Amino acid sequence: MKRAWFVSIRTESSRFAVRVVSVFDYSKPERALELEVPDLEAVAALIRELGPVSSVPPRYMDVEGPGSFLRIATLPEQPLARLLRLGLSELKASSGSVTLVLPLLTRGEVEQRIAAWKRRPRDR
Repeated sequence: MKRAWFVSIRTESSRFAVRVVSVFDYSKPERALELEVPDLEAVAALIRELGPVSSVPPRYMDVEGPGSFLRIATLPEQPLARLLRLGLSELKASSGSVTLVLPLLTRGEVEQRIAAWKRRPRDR
């Protein structure tokens, strides 16, 4: 089943913690996919591979939680280049976090995108 997914990226000391979570209104989220990413270049490659369509303020996700996630249809779609710039600038800022929204995908499709990113030797 295709579901909405959000990608939370947070700065943790010299690395980045990435958490990809599926959400569906009024239901418990599936098990998250978690990655550790070594640097901003690898984060940029991962964002490009995942292909987000929008962003959500991290504060909203921290307060409201994934169960009350905004319906994907109500979020304005943004160009990938803009989301990439936003993500990298937020990670460099004092907040050190960004939350991006993926298109409706199955878990297998998300796992395939992550596997493709992992196969690229210099992106790890």
